[in-house]
Amino acid sequence: MSENNLTLAMIRKIIDRLFLSERLRISDYKEDFYSHLTSLLRFHLTVPDEQSHQEFQFNKNTYMGLEQFILENSDMVEETKAPDDIDWDLADDAKDILKDKIKSLSEEKKSDDLKPFIESSANIFENWLIYDLMHPGSVYNPWIPAINILQKGYVYFISDDKDRVSQYQKKIYHKTGRDTHSNLAIVTRGSKKRKFSVVLADNRHNLQISVYQYLKEYAPGSDHVISLGEIKDFLETDMSRQTIRTKITSPLKKAGLIGSNSKGFFYIATPKDLKQCYTAHLEKVRRLQGTLKIYEKQAKVLGIRNLGEGF
Repeated sequence: MSENNLTLAMIRKIIDRLFLSERLRISDYKEDFYSHLTSLLRFHLTVPDEQSHQEFQFNKNTYMGLEQFILENSDMVEETKAPDDIDWDLADDAKDILKDKIKSLSEEKKSDDLKPFIESSANIFENWLIYDLMHPGSVYNPWIPAINILQKGYVYFISDDKDRVSQYQKKIYHKTGRDTHSNLAIVTRGSKKRKFSVVLADNRHNLQISVYQYLKEYAPGSDHVISLGEIKDFLETDMSRQTIRTKITSPLKKAGLIGSNSKGFFYIATPKDLKQCYTAHLEKVRRLQGTLKIYEKQAKVLGIRNLGEGF
């Protein structure tokens, strides 16, 4: 086993820091939820000629199928092959520790109402841990955004059962606009009994696949860019350009699936394309690092220690 693997003691420390939030804000977890789904989708797109992706929709079977596919085929995107001596018992022990932690934090420790949140949260944690044991510290671990939701104080379950989800927010399916074609929902809760928040996934991932394939075919490289306006025309949508950027192009960029420059977006096809994307982002990081250094100096003047503690 790699020396970089998590140990049970390290896992206990991670779990011990978990808490249940007193507030329920969709903005706390919504983007992490979508980022998690896009991270799953990234693996789906690595399979050449698997199938037509035009009608891709997230539902529970698709979601669980992608989870299983990723755990079985993680070597496709990783530099190193998963070791043969993974301590599977560690993942089971971690699940039990997490379940006990959630129960200890909750007001209704023995309530059946808590069970779906405990089971789903524990399964998410287990998948994140298994992937980390297979590929320690990987940036491709698709459960990292899902773990962020736990670390923000929310336990949750993911379901496409309309009746079940409607128990927590009765009008969730009536509120959806015509751009929402997914039944997959995330139901979250914090520390307060019977207080829930629900987000129903829209069809942005179907659109992400369409745009990815469009760029791959018609913009193979930074010499063949396609503008945001052209992407909007291609999608034949009334979404604003900013919405397209937020829901579609930016997530694809963050997943490393496409690149962009001042003229538009493109599929990363050559070393030149990758270097151009990397250099542009590196320059942004350097500017941010300069700003952080200024804040750190101001912190010393104000007598603040450990300015970034907790992040």
